[in-house]
Amino acid sequence: MSAGDRISVCVVGGGIAGTTLAWRLASEPGVARVDVLLGAAFRLLQDATAASAGVVRGFDPDVNVSALATESLLELYSDPRLRRWAEYEELGSLYIRETVAEPSQLVHLEQLLPGSAELVSARRLRNGAWGDLPEGATAVFEARAGRISPGALRSELLRELSRCRCADLLAASLSRVTVTDGGTVHCELAGAPSREYDVVVLAAGRWSGALLRASGLEAGELSTKAIECSVWRTPDWRPPPFVDETSGLYGAPLRGQELLLGVPVERWNLHPDWPQEHPEYRSEVTSWAARRLPGVRLGELKRRVVSADSYLPGRTLSVEPVPDTGGGVLTFAGGSGGSIKTALAASRRAAAQVAESPLAAALA
Repeated sequence: MSAGDRISVCVVGGGIAGTTLAWRLASEPGVARVDVLLGAAFRLLQDATAASAGVVRGFDPDVNVSALATESLLELYSDPRLRRWAEYEELGSLYIRETVAEPSQLVHLEQLLPGSAELVSARRLRNGAWGDLPEGATAVFEARAGRISPGALRSELLRELSRCRCADLLAASLSRVTVTDGGTVHCELAGAPSREYDVVVLAAGRWSGALLRASGLEAGELSTKAIECSVWRTPDWRPPPFVDETSGLYGAPLRGQELLLGVPVERWNLHPDWPQEHPEYRSEVTSWAARRLPGVRLGELKRRVVSADSYLPGRTLSVEPVPDTGGGVLTFAGGSGGSIKTALAASRRAAAQVAESPLAAALA
C-alpha cells in the first residue's frame, strides 16, 4: 500500500474503458494516485473507441449487459456535463429480433427508464421501411436512446484527468509487468524510467493479451476480435441506430449525412498492430442493407474502419484478476466493440473493486 493505506494504480490504455476507469479511480477515497499509460504514440484513430458507432441503449438480450447499459444510459441522462462531453444525441434505438423479447429482458429498462421501450411488430417494421424480414421478427424500440461520440468523451475525460493532482497521463508504452517479492507491480516502460504500483489494470484493448504474454503471464480466454464497418454518404432517409439480429447488420446515422453500417466479423486472434480488411466485407454489408433497408440510398463510400478489441466470451466489461499475480495485475475487458454502451456503469463498479482496501472500505 502507499500513502497510508491508499493504493497507487496504473491504468494501461487510453480507450474509453481505460479513461472512464481512470476517471472513476481519481475520485475513489481508497486511491492515492492513478497514472494512465497512453503509449508512446497515442493511436486515437486506430483503436476500438474510434471504430465504435457510439450507440447507447438499454436493451440487450443478455440481462447482465442490459443492466449495465441501462445504468449507463441513466447516468448520461442524469448528468448534463457527461451528455455535453459525449456529444449525446437522442435518436432512439431499434433492436430487431427473431423472437419476442422476454419480459425479464426489459426489467432494467422499465425500472430505471419507465416508458422508454416498446415492442414493435414485424408488420409495423415493414410499414416503417424495413424489408425482407423473416416471419415472427419483432423489435424493441427505445425512445430514450441514441448515440455518443466515444472519441469526444475520451478527450474530455483525459482533459479532466490532466487537471487532477492525483493523476498523471504518461506518453509511454508498457513493455512488461512483474510482481515483486514485496507485492508491488513493477512496470518496465519503453523509453522511460520503470515505475512501481500497488495495482496495474490492463485496459489496452487488443494489446492486453500481447502484454500479458510478453510478461510471461497467463492471458486465459482473453483474445482479440476484429471490428470492421463502413461509413457512407446517405443524402436521403437514414434509420435510427439499430441492430438487426436476423442478419447481423447494424448501423447508426452520423453527422454530415453519413450512415455507419457494419456486420459482425468472425476473425479472431489477430496481430494487435495489424488488423486486416476482410475482402468480402463490403459486398456483404451492401447486400444486407439493400434487403433490410430498401429505402436507404447509399451514396459515396466515405471511409472504412478496421480495428480490433479484446474479448472475453460470455463476460460483460469488468475487471478480472490475472492468475499468479496476487491480485496486483487485472484486466478490464469484455465484449468487443459493444462495451461503449456499458462503459459508465462498468467503470464505476470496476473502480470500487480496484480500490478495495481497509481504508477505502472504512471511508465508503
